[in-house]
Amino acid sequence: MKNYKMNNNGFTLIETTVCFILLGILLVAAAQVIASSSEVYYYSKSIDYGAQAAQVVATEIRGDIENAVIKKCNFGMDNSIPYEADGKCVYISPDKKTISFINNKGNQISYSLKPDSIGGTGDMLVRTEIKIYDDYFELLSNDKKGKLDIKYFSSQYVGMNYSVKSIKFTVFDKTSHLPANMGNAFQGAGDYPVIVMELTVSNPQYGEYNCTEYIPLYNYYGTTNLIYS
Repeated sequence: MKNYKMNNNGFTLIETTVCFILLGILLVAAAQVIASSSEVYYYSKSIDYGAQAAQVVATEIRGDIENAVIKKCNFGMDNSIPYEADGKCVYISPDKKTISFINNKGNQISYSLKPDSIGGTGDMLVRTEIKIYDDYFELLSNDKKGKLDIKYFSSQYVGMNYSVKSIKFTVFDKTSHLPANMGNAFQGAGDYPVIVMELTVSNPQYGEYNCTEYIPLYNYYGTTNLIYS
């Protein structure tokens, strides 16, 4: 009769337990790496989307402001702008949320952030354009002045479900706007006014993004006292 030997080779209970413990540790570590990577990805994505959304607004406003020209503005004709601003070519409201000026087409342009009177929640960016001068920059009579309101409901205007949460216009001042270590980064700023626009856009999913634009008024070179606020 043949004698068969039993094959007892294999893992013991202790070895199996240790194996599962090590495998669990590796899985936990892998999950943490994946979670961290996802967090970094979404954070980077929020920065990228926020920057794009803010630049859409900033580019539009910057393009208008850079075309501001020196001309008697008659801001007092608009009830939202005080008569004290008449003759000043750039008007910044006391709350810093509105800026008005004359562009190179003879139109009075105003940007302001106002409560959304239609949607009822949040604010909306409003761009107002009024024809003040003709092609020769002769002041138009009241019956020839044309007014066009363009209301940008923030989420539609900015895109990607971003809205304009806040906007602030100020006049550039080296003392208050530049860190000491930047030195003379804006050496020519004293020769022409520079508007500082601080913009915040917001998204329910990605949060807020802050953008600061320095907008020089090149047409104002060598002039002073043209900004009322």
